[in-house]
Amino acid sequence: MIQPESIAVVLPVHSRKHLTLACLRSLSKQNVRGFQIIVVDSGSTDGTADAVEMEFPGVTVLRHGNLWWTGATNKGVERALADRAMYVLTINDDLEFAENYLEAMIRAAEGHPLALMGSYAFDFDTRQPVYCGERMNWISAKPRLLLDRIPPEQRHGLLSVSYYSARGLWLPAEVFSRIGLFDEKHLPHYTADQEFTARAAGSGFEMYVNCDAILFNRQEQSGKLELRVQYSWENYRKHLFGIQGGGNLRNFTIFAFRHSPRQYLPLFWSIGLLRRVGGYLRDWAFSKVARPLAAK
Repeated sequence: MIQPESIAVVLPVHSRKHLTLACLRSLSKQNVRGFQIIVVDSGSTDGTADAVEMEFPGVTVLRHGNLWWTGATNKGVERALADRAMYVLTINDDLEFAENYLEAMIRAAEGHPLALMGSYAFDFDTRQPVYCGERMNWISAKPRLLLDRIPPEQRHGLLSVSYYSARGLWLPAEVFSRIGLFDEKHLPHYTADQEFTARAAGSGFEMYVNCDAILFNRQEQSGKLELRVQYSWENYRKHLFGIQGGGNLRNFTIFAFRHSPRQYLPLFWSIGLLRRVGGYLRDWAFSKVARPLAAK
């Protein structure tokens, strides 16, 4: 039986004090008690670390310079493993959780002790489902979202996926022992979580989304979306090459060459590049048409 004391929740944060505190308050309402929480403050300038220590004295706070997501998460994972955690849960501070969230993860992990498990994400404001994993189509270079393929009445228990994001990602410690940490050298911010889970799946670990583990995501806080709030050539450059660019070509190329089946690599890589180069321009052009129409 999995004991809560064997679980460490790793939360990297940077200057979003109000979100960090709201996330921790949500965790404090879990119907499971005794798990460890490790907050990695990555160069915050708004007093996030001090506020966490004041309101949540039982939380471990690690202070570092700006490591971006991957480096900060790795620091938290290293501390969790040093404290002999058997399971690590990586989360972001723009999340809140159903009260039985950890209970659902523990229950599923007891039947699949070496499986990686993602969460069933709902929009924080609308309470509508927004993400429950995906399965990659290597020919079209387009993920097949389970939300589009599996009807709501069948979204329960564990569903197999190709990879998953770190917004509520349950990881057995054994995974780190076998394949190492997230790749902070080559993927300092985005794509590191998908690359890690694809690497784990390629090493033989089961990969699921746990539809019984429900969390709520403030989607408007995503750095990717900020580049599309105001379309511009500078934001297009950041989209393709910036460290917080959702279409970062270097990140995609690393993922493609590491994880695409060899027979599909030329097609997957070329189509994937075109999607990233053209997708922003398509949405930008559409916004120029849609906004005037909406104003009428």
